[in-house]
Amino acid sequence: MSIYSAVLFVIACSLINPNLGAAGLQPRVSRQEKATPQWHVNLHRQIGSTPLGIVGGIGRETLGKPKTSLWIVDDDTLVVTYVTREPVSSLSKRGEGAPTLPLRLRAIFVNASDGSVKNVKLWPIESRDAGVIAIHDGVLVMQAGSRVWEYSRISDETRTLQLPEIESRRWHPHPSPSGKSILFVATNLRTTAPVAWVWLDTEQFRIKASWKEIQSGWVGISDHEIAMTTCVWISSCQPQVQMRGLDAAWKTIAPASNKNKPRPKFVNDQTLVLLGDPTRIVDTDGHLLFTDENLKHAEGCWWAEPFPSANGLRFAVPSCKLKGAFPTLDLGGADVLKRIILYDSPFHQIAYTLDLSGPRIQDLAYMAMSPNGLQLVILKNESLELIKLPPIT
Repeated sequence: MSIYSAVLFVIACSLINPNLGAAGLQPRVSRQEKATPQWHVNLHRQIGSTPLGIVGGIGRETLGKPKTSLWIVDDDTLVVTYVTREPVSSLSKRGEGAPTLPLRLRAIFVNASDGSVKNVKLWPIESRDAGVIAIHDGVLVMQAGSRVWEYSRISDETRTLQLPEIESRRWHPHPSPSGKSILFVATNLRTTAPVAWVWLDTEQFRIKASWKEIQSGWVGISDHEIAMTTCVWISSCQPQVQMRGLDAAWKTIAPASNKNKPRPKFVNDQTLVLLGDPTRIVDTDGHLLFTDENLKHAEGCWWAEPFPSANGLRFAVPSCKLKGAFPTLDLGGADVLKRIILYDSPFHQIAYTLDLSGPRIQDLAYMAMSPNGLQLVILKNESLELIKLPPIT
């Protein structure tokens, strides 16, 4: 076979199978490495009082886990928030809201280099459902119930807006990877009824669009488009992943499954991750970039989702091992975080598999990746750790 014919053969194989690269008939093998936390700290002292959970339920109220958020502000600083109950003060600082509110959103700013606490800031809030929901260019966007405001550590200035009042009183935020856009969707148990949607432009800090329509499944957004897994909560139709712009109609880009129920997660404006079994990575036209259906080592965590870097060049997926499950004794067990799977642009393969060492992380955890994709932080209750990631391939 001539060199010209061999090149044509490789190109043809690549077109048939998107997982095959121009460098050979098989994608490069992902690198497997050990990952040890650079530092580990306990935030109990900085929290001050017992974090509060969200109260939910209809008719009979139930108390959920403490409301927590975790974000990396920039390459040097990360922030963790908890909702706490504080002594009521008769004084309040400018921009902090009503001084008589007993609840506080407590933001703990941590130095990414060594885990030391830089400062702690508190905001009076009127809802336990509160936390940081997006970060763009170092500016924090926060939500407490229907109130949304921003905070810059540099200027200490804030802008505030109020989302429309809704019957369910719960707005669920969906931020874009860059943090420049947030889609709020009203929570509604009547999933066959239209619900309120609000699109927030965080750079100009204004509502760009609002409308009503049915939310039939999970939602994800980029800075310009919305993706939704249809028919997740409606059993009489065939699940699909659909996408549209603000001024365009829905179009189907990929099939879905009632079994897998993939959450459409943008990692940049051109790429979606459909987390499931198998996990699939597609572009916004629905072209398959990669699927991990033949990877037996990647077990999901029940709380898992893709965690992207703001630059759109990398995302991480946690992998767990179920421990302590005894079906005969009706014991479900708990997920133990064992490794981190890293995917790098152009997302045609797994870049790294990182086996975790250090303190055991069991059940629900929070994760966030730095804007440059080189740091990953993990929060379990009040315990926080940072892992340095290998270079982007």
